[in-house]
Amino acid sequence: MKPELLYSELEVGRTFEPFTFHLTETLVNEYRTALGVWPQSVEESESEGREIAPAGLWGIWGRQAYLRDYTMPGGGILVGQDMEFSAPVFVGDVLNVQATVIEKYENHERKYITIESTAKIDHKLTCGVVRVKAIWPR
Repeated sequence: MKPELLYSELEVGRTFEPFTFHLTETLVNEYRTALGVWPQSVEESESEGREIAPAGLWGIWGRQAYLRDYTMPGGGILVGQDMEFSAPVFVGDVLNVQATVIEKYENHERKYITIESTAKIDHKLTCGVVRVKAIWPR
């Protein structure tokens, strides 16, 4: 069983173990089937000779970058999620993701955390950033 991710252990600057996320054809097809999502741009994917992976998968790797070895305590509230795409991601790409705590504070007796997960394709090209802001459980 994985331990809970504790607020007391989340200091600004803390990084989590790098996470490798494989955008396999099976994963992409299962995602598309479950949500009814199809290729975003046939012309763009044909120009690269590969199929563009759905953007919604970014939410999965963004969370897995800090929850792979932990579980979230119950009762938290997601107050914001921001995604920046800087390069297309294709079926077959391997993303190397690093999550870092970038903000931690208390306001009106509530504990806030912001975690940023940055993905690079094959350790080289930064393709996106996911920022999650949450009110931590009491």
